[in-house]
Amino acid sequence: MLFGIRGIEESSVYQGILKKGEAKGRDEGRNEGRDEGAVDKARKILLRQGSKRLGPPDEQISGRIAEVTEQDRLDVLLDRILDVSSWDELLAS
Repeated sequence: MLFGIRGIEESSVYQGILKKGEAKGRDEGRNEGRDEGAVDKARKILLRQGSKRLGPPDEQISGRIAEVTEQDRLDVLLDRILDVSSWDELLAS
């Protein structure tokens, strides 16, 4: 019994609402996972390209990069990688 109504879980309206909610949750989860994957990939590229250009990052720099969670911010860092001469200069902006 839900909301004091016997058998509501079996009604077509309730089942339809439930299915829409489940579908929305799955879509949101997929989108979130895709976004996290893109951010992780951008971080890896930044570290790889930065290591080639600026030398290997120390633990502090690696930690600061790991804290960047916004794709837009990572894109800016990737765009700037060729214009800076140190990790600190890259991350100063």
